[in-house]
Amino acid sequence: VNTDRATLRGVETALEARLFDYWWTRGSLTWLESIHHSPILAFDQRQLPGRARRSGALTVEWQRHRRATPWARFQWREGSYYDSANLIPAPDQHRWDLGVSSTFNARVGVAWRIDIEIRNLTDDRAETFNGFPAAGRSYALSATFTHNAAR
Repeated sequence: VNTDRATLRGVETALEARLFDYWWTRGSLTWLESIHHSPILAFDQRQLPGRARRSGALTVEWQRHRRATPWARFQWREGSYYDSANLIPAPDQHRWDLGVSSTFNARVGVAWRIDIEIRNLTDDRAETFNGFPAAGRSYALSATFTHNAAR
């Protein structure tokens, strides 16, 4: 949305905790108030379209060893609108992702990390804007090389 003036206020919090010997969890919550300041009365003092009022994520990992760390993540967004007048509410979005990460130390100061992910596991085609669906289920493979010359 193109706008010349808006006020955005929010609170974000995150927490990471060890649940049991090898289980870890990370969570985040965001509350956002976005106010559109417009000379058009129908848009003035309304929530900016496409901005979720509440969102969050929860990730659970099993870290038995660095060779393979499986994880699951749940993300959600709720309380947004498609239009500037706030007449068309967007449906809440819920998404599950799964993955596994592996780290391999080649030698001191050198490491490789391989990540495999399934994004949007349930193939939920939530719309980013009215009539424009987001990507469905997707797969990702990434590799990261780290070299620490200071060692």
